[in-house]
Amino acid sequence: MNKKYLFISLFFFPFFCFSQISFEASEVLFDHPSSSNAGLGYPFIPFDYNSDGLTDFIGATFNDQYIYKGMAGDQFEQIDIYQGFSHNPLKVMDFDNDGDMDVIMERYINLYESVDSFTFFNPNINFQEDIVEVADFDNNGINDLLTHKSITFDNDELIIHYGQVGGGFISEVIYSDFDYGDIEVGDIDGNGDVDILVLLEFATNQAAILFNSAAVFTPSFVPVFFSATRSTIKLADFDGDMDLDIITLGTFDDIYIVENTDNFQTANSTTMISAIDADYFSIADLDMDGDVDILVASNNSINFTLYSIENKGELNFDATVEVEMFAGASSLFFPNFNYVSNNLSLYDFDGDGKKDIIYNDGYGDNQIFYLKNTSTLTSNINLSINKDYAISVFPNPVNDQLKIEVENINDFSSYEIFSTSGKKMGEGNLDGEFINVSSLQPGVYFLSLDQLNSIRFIKQ
Repeated sequence: MNKKYLFISLFFFPFFCFSQISFEASEVLFDHPSSSNAGLGYPFIPFDYNSDGLTDFIGATFNDQYIYKGMAGDQFEQIDIYQGFSHNPLKVMDFDNDGDMDVIMERYINLYESVDSFTFFNPNINFQEDIVEVADFDNNGINDLLTHKSITFDNDELIIHYGQVGGGFISEVIYSDFDYGDIEVGDIDGNGDVDILVLLEFATNQAAILFNSAAVFTPSFVPVFFSATRSTIKLADFDGDMDLDIITLGTFDDIYIVENTDNFQTANSTTMISAIDADYFSIADLDMDGDVDILVASNNSINFTLYSIENKGELNFDATVEVEMFAGASSLFFPNFNYVSNNLSLYDFDGDGKKDIIYNDGYGDNQIFYLKNTSTLTSNINLSINKDYAISVFPNPVNDQLKIEVENINDFSSYEIFSTSGKKMGEGNLDGEFINVSSLQPGVYFLSLDQLNSIRFIKQ
């Protein structure tokens, strides 16, 4: 369900924590509606758009747009929502801040209206642009659009379309010095503003950070080697020190994690993980131990193989473990870099609190597969019961703003957020009924109010 109630207080008693990542063999959820092999070009992404506790999907073909509505018994009803445009989904979030989940597409937004119904919202961006991220870059409480504009025979442009009070956007080109690959956003320097990390193509310095201070962006090159070709880049706290590290692919065979020690102003410590023939990856806390793990898709022109890489903490990683192998392809076409990893979603499909694998096989059987997460974990959390307050949070799972529903919110003054291993992941003064959790990595967390009453929630 979308709203969860709990009557608990949370107390932490540390003891030895052992975990192991594992998945069941894949099962087919539904056939991809594309009439031919979809490749990596038309991913379907999971979400619960109608808040019924069942996983739904949204995706496209070359000339159509679909919702696959989850039904009982892992069945799906195909709903055609084509509205004159057929583009891929980027992410699911509450774009208009009305409490329900909308879908960000390449050049438009599907705003949730009611059960089985979306309103088509066209922000009127240029046909050469793709939406690559959505965030409140100027901190005015309204979401903005970050777009990537490809220009033939000239440098690309990164453009922010700033959402305005009363509607509409004001656009500004913030970077136009290179051609651009994959892009990620996050508060890298901890100043409260959303920064932008971008891979640079055909450049000596192959990654740059656009540091944001009050919607003024200052570019700074990252002094390490990256490969902008066939690459995914993401930000996450891999070493548990509460700042964002960088993870990306090398040329073909390696994954690099660059530790953030000084906001990447100097060459920082780099951890290399062997991942042969890696094409793209996704990240999440797969075993719920509080550390971000890695799931890699590798292709050797014959097979696609999914590998898991367990994070043991403090930048120590186990070797790659094969999850499952699928039929591959002799050649690969990579669409927009920012959409490639959506072919490998990590999402709690069955509602047990653990991230499962949703894999889009666009080369072999042209189907969408589900691999159940069966990872085991002996947690270091003990729970004791306290029935003084009935606390609920909404939406759950959450992307950005977590709303607290309790009989008297004024009875509470502070909050803390803990991982399932008891690690504190955030804290602050409670000012109203909303808490911004957008900086948390996907996973399971506990929200504690005044160190007393706590409730479990999922960040997706």
